[in-house]
Amino acid sequence: MRRGFYSKLAVNALKKNKKIFLPYILACIGTIAIFQVFLGIAMNPGLKDAAGGNYISIVLSPGIVIVGIFAVIFLFYTNSFLIKQRKQELALYNMLGMEKIHLARMLFWESLMVSLVCLIVGVGAGILFSRLLFLFLLKIIHVPSTLEFAVTYRSLKTTVLLFGGIFLLNFLYTLWSIRKTNPMELLQGAREGEREPKTKWLMALAGVILTGLGYYGALTAEDPISAINTLFIAILLVMVGTYALFTAGSILVLKAMKKHPGFYYKKKHFISVSGLIYRMKQNAAGLASICILSTGVLLVVSTTVSLYFGNEDAINTRYPNDFSACFYGVPKDEMEDIVTEVEKTVEEAGLALEMERDYSIIAEAGYLQDGKFITESDEGMPSGTELCQIYFLDSGQYEKLTGKSLTLGDGEAALYVYRGNDNLTSLQAFGETYQITQRIKEFPSTGRNAAMALNTYYIILKDRAALDQLLEKRDATVKYSVTGYRNVVEADLSGMPEEKIQVCEKLNESFKKQYSDESFYFGYLESRDGNRKEILVMNGTFFFLGILLGIVFLLGTVLIIYYKQVSEGYEDKKRFAIMEKVGMSQKEVRQSIKSQVLKVFFLPLVMAVIHICAAYPLMTRLLEMMNLENHSVFFWCTFGTILIFAVIYGLVYSLTARAYYKIVR
Repeated sequence: MRRGFYSKLAVNALKKNKKIFLPYILACIGTIAIFQVFLGIAMNPGLKDAAGGNYISIVLSPGIVIVGIFAVIFLFYTNSFLIKQRKQELALYNMLGMEKIHLARMLFWESLMVSLVCLIVGVGAGILFSRLLFLFLLKIIHVPSTLEFAVTYRSLKTTVLLFGGIFLLNFLYTLWSIRKTNPMELLQGAREGEREPKTKWLMALAGVILTGLGYYGALTAEDPISAINTLFIAILLVMVGTYALFTAGSILVLKAMKKHPGFYYKKKHFISVSGLIYRMKQNAAGLASICILSTGVLLVVSTTVSLYFGNEDAINTRYPNDFSACFYGVPKDEMEDIVTEVEKTVEEAGLALEMERDYSIIAEAGYLQDGKFITESDEGMPSGTELCQIYFLDSGQYEKLTGKSLTLGDGEAALYVYRGNDNLTSLQAFGETYQITQRIKEFPSTGRNAAMALNTYYIILKDRAALDQLLEKRDATVKYSVTGYRNVVEADLSGMPEEKIQVCEKLNESFKKQYSDESFYFGYLESRDGNRKEILVMNGTFFFLGILLGIVFLLGTVLIIYYKQVSEGYEDKKRFAIMEKVGMSQKEVRQSIKSQVLKVFFLPLVMAVIHICAAYPLMTRLLEMMNLENHSVFFWCTFGTILIFAVIYGLVYSLTARAYYKIVR
């Protein structure tokens, strides 16, 4: 055959099938562009010189992996749809005399053209928008826009290799699909699955059980640590359960509809329900994918938006005071000198102390099992225990912190639970046993608790003598702990943020020089204004990540919905033509289409919202680990995200329903 024949044939085929190729090409371009944006920003050499630049690279790295994995699965799925829709066309070429080697050459040119267009436009758009989105990122994390931005060769190479590899695998899969079938099978390929599927009770039951187990794990996570351990297991269970429910559960529901004559034998329901039963096996995977992608959009966007709009709450939770300094094993007279130095340094800076307090506590991390505090375990975490942090202080320290007095007897203690089991009646620790006789509802916040993300208990003892006795036993029994009290100085200052930062930096340097003895030493100094940038950068980058991932998942959702509508339209075209011939009007056809589309394409949205409601407690715990303890922020951000996504979903439904109707007409 003459030169250029196969390339021209490929161009004609692309033009003829532009209705299914154009959305695929646009989705590929969008995915490539977003992947290039992630890579371009994360690998930008200018981040090395930026405050918090390392956080940007760290936070964006999971986004690169997620988009890469999503691209492999999503583009393979959509390519499979393209193959199925074109089987009749390819079979016709084969029956007209083109051998499979000739089909392979035509498909090669098609694949090459599509790949080059997607890579060139996608990478170009990625480079173009990388700079723009980088400026947007700098704005939301409050970093000056003078930071240098440069596209690296490594980022371009990674993008081209990944997506070039995906397109190559798709091409090879297409060749394999064509090679293993004969022309008659190809002609029937686009009509597979016309037999009514059997009711799969076991699969439906498995779907209910797996989804229920995932929900149970999400609903029963009591603290951030257990939430982390539960998260990925719950996601996996719900994903598998969702596919099982859509595959088997949907057929059960449709057949249940069929058993109700009053519903089923209405003209609009009869056509849509009977048609759905015959094709539910093919629809199930697509609908489950839409549901999971919709859940991903809602989950990622709502949590990252919450972090961004909850910045101030997170900062105040993590750093409740302008500065907090910690010392270990410092004698009482030395603590008085430290407080004096703080007051003097603040005064020299022309600022004033709005609040100052110092206190001594015993702090220890370990395991809590039936009221017994275990500080060491050579075998790892004992079964039936919770990992926790316990702070011991006396009633005098409590009064200094709260302004309230407590009356306790020997062997008695008061309990405040920051996170954890509020049902403790006694506590055994370091050979001492205390009966919990009072429960405290409020206690001053300490930022280190939020950072630890552990269940945290405050145990208030009778007096300093009881605390000294406990300290002596703790130091004698615990091998790997810091001995002595943890001494803390906290203060709020008047003045501008820059002035407060300067005071904190001066105190930090002074404490490092003075308190470095092995027996008592300076631990750390935290400054709210000095550390504010870290939280702004981290949460702002998460927000940026969430928006881009939301766009990627939304692209996938829209394309799958569109392809499902198109495939349904082609399969229903002849069927509705027959219905019109036996007397159905165009209005009745439109009503039947609306009934079918509403049942099928809004089910994933409803299921996704149910998934989000079940995941809400789990995500609340995870946000607590990131210092966002204002649950109302997360609630309203989640509600707003669901509302906006539902509107977008409705618009997509409206547009794709028109495409469906045009095909069947």
